[in-house]
Amino acid sequence: QAAIDEAVRKATEKQKKPVATIATPPGTTKLVDKSISYKQELYEDDGTRLWQSPTAGNPLAYQLVPPSARMILAIRAAAIYELEDGKKSLQAFGPAAPQFLEGLGERCGCTVNEVEHLLVSFHSDTNQYDFCSVVRLKDPMVESKLIARWSDMALKTTENGVPFYERGDEVFFFPPAEDSGEDQKIEAFLFGPRKHVMPVVESGGITRLDGSLGALAKRTDRNRHFTAILLQSALFNEEGQKLMAGAWEPLNRSLSVMFDNRIRGIIFSAHFDEGFYWEMGFDPSVDLKSNDLREMAETRLKTARDDVDRFVSQIVGHPYWENVRIRFDDMVTEVYRKTRVGIERQAVIINGWLPPMAPQNLIAATEVILSATGGGGAIGPVATGTNKPMPKTIEELLATKRDLEDGNPPDLNVLMENFKNDILSDFPKLPFEFDIVLNGTDLGADGITRNQRPSALDLKQKSIQEILTTIMFLANPDKNATGPDDVLCKLIWVIKPDPDNPNKKTIEITTRKAAAQRGYQLPAAFQIKD
Repeated sequence: QAAIDEAVRKATEKQKKPVATIATPPGTTKLVDKSISYKQELYEDDGTRLWQSPTAGNPLAYQLVPPSARMILAIRAAAIYELEDGKKSLQAFGPAAPQFLEGLGERCGCTVNEVEHLLVSFHSDTNQYDFCSVVRLKDPMVESKLIARWSDMALKTTENGVPFYERGDEVFFFPPAEDSGEDQKIEAFLFGPRKHVMPVVESGGITRLDGSLGALAKRTDRNRHFTAILLQSALFNEEGQKLMAGAWEPLNRSLSVMFDNRIRGIIFSAHFDEGFYWEMGFDPSVDLKSNDLREMAETRLKTARDDVDRFVSQIVGHPYWENVRIRFDDMVTEVYRKTRVGIERQAVIINGWLPPMAPQNLIAATEVILSATGGGGAIGPVATGTNKPMPKTIEELLATKRDLEDGNPPDLNVLMENFKNDILSDFPKLPFEFDIVLNGTDLGADGITRNQRPSALDLKQKSIQEILTTIMFLANPDKNATGPDDVLCKLIWVIKPDPDNPNKKTIEITTRKAAAQRGYQLPAAFQIKD
């Protein structure tokens, strides 16, 4: 210990201009070489600085992940199973988590202990998530040995001669190596539904993550036991609500109000190391400054802690879980007390250290308490919009007001998908089917691309129809248009009728010309004045 203390002292003396100030975790003093271009100075804990990370690994490799992912989980499966506290934390979720991992192992022909990293990506498909998996092995395996474990497989090749394996609708693929042959050793492979995996196969395994997920991927640490990166709406859209159904539904609704819509993506990671370390970061829009985000995070953490207190105190007592409720308040208090919010490399970070047994107890206790409510209610305020009367018609829905702020909006097709998911997150039980679709054929015929981008959006308490109209005008390619009622504003939205299903209400992004040809009724904002 004396040698370590002396090393810390000497390292501190060499750091003339420290940029980051990080507290050491409780009861430990560690030197961490993060191999990065800035220096850290270690301080004794003063109750405010960010905790020191226990890991300093390079970013995770996401090359084989299909580009359509909305959420990615990275699990160091073998390492977690080797830790008693790690295994118990998985078991705290009930049989679903271990069964999920073991089921993936059976499908891919590998045991959990053979997997260094398991990357599970979530892809939207008909209101539920499809799963793809990238398996990175602890020890490379000879190709023929691996293939022998894949039962009922058919070898196929693309038109360009790229090999892959097929079993029903599931495709298995490993990137070809220069020394390809039966003896080549496989380090990683991908498997999942055909429609998500085949784009990776056709590219020869050369893929990359763009947008918010791509930005967050650069901030991952491959040494962490668990990492999740996700788009802001990934948990709160219809697919996410189905993912967190049952007892966990109230938690889904409560989390949805914690994250400002200017937060485009979220990263969460956790690690066991003489305790339990967790960390959360964000990918904010350019108009959300770091100091503002930090203040927001601190405020919402305190609000969340108070909401949990209030939620638990209002639940009717029951002998089965009363002892859990008594201890749960102390657990939440300890989490809040050991949580820090700070800014590191211009990014807002929230992190914390807890005892190694904390996650298994928190997970199990949360499940028990949520189950005691029968899946009803929400921890804290309900999701934005759900405290308003439920719209009975699409016209009532379009009249509801909301905010949309984004200093650097994404492509039009992505923006519309996110906007739709946000609406459905606020009103998950509409009495009619609702969708927003881009008619790419109509747009292409008028020389408008699906990746058209609007300028910065700063819309507060505007109706949905006003927001749609503003987006159409700002994304319109002809900048000579003076407003949405100008004939030069080609890009419009309409309520598209469905003659086969009058209960289905679709907002279609189309062109003024195409709407006229089909006899669609234009919204008042687009009608040309005499």
